[in-house]
Amino acid sequence: MKKIIFLLLFTLLLLVSLNGCESRASREERMRVERQAYFATQMLFSMNVETRSPTRYINTLFYPHLNPTDKTYTDIAFVHAPEEATGFPENVLVVWPSEGVMLDNGMAAWGTLGQIAYYVGNIKLDNPDVDFRDYGLPENEITLFDVVENWEIVYEIFVRYQSALRGFGQWLQNS
Repeated sequence: MKKIIFLLLFTLLLLVSLNGCESRASREERMRVERQAYFATQMLFSMNVETRSPTRYINTLFYPHLNPTDKTYTDIAFVHAPEEATGFPENVLVVWPSEGVMLDNGMAAWGTLGQIAYYVGNIKLDNPDVDFRDYGLPENEITLFDVVENWEIVYEIFVRYQSALRGFGQWLQNS
């Protein structure tokens, strides 16, 4: 009888601990997607959805109930150009550096290169001795290649120097 109780308790403990691991893994995945979505929005990436309001589709990652008629995305993929945006599952929002964007008010704005120049300029203005190679980038600059292939490093740099990045957002402190 004691063996049966022990086995039942052990099985219950095992199931509870496995459930906790899955929850932690899913939370970490959710946070990664949130960081990608925020980064893509801040870097003015274009996406595989025809829209003048990219934030609306980024929001479907987190709040699918806001507009139930919108397609729901659960993941983001970064690519270098729109030609690479094919062959992804329907739940993946595919984004790439933009050449320029049209704002909701009809005004044109700079694209991803402009954002890089703005953010890097502000970082170096406030921190002239910063060397991006110290963070793992191949050069002491941030390139279009880096915002796609090394987005996590660039994101971490922007988080580290967010006080110099007027506009990168206080939300990053909590991520």
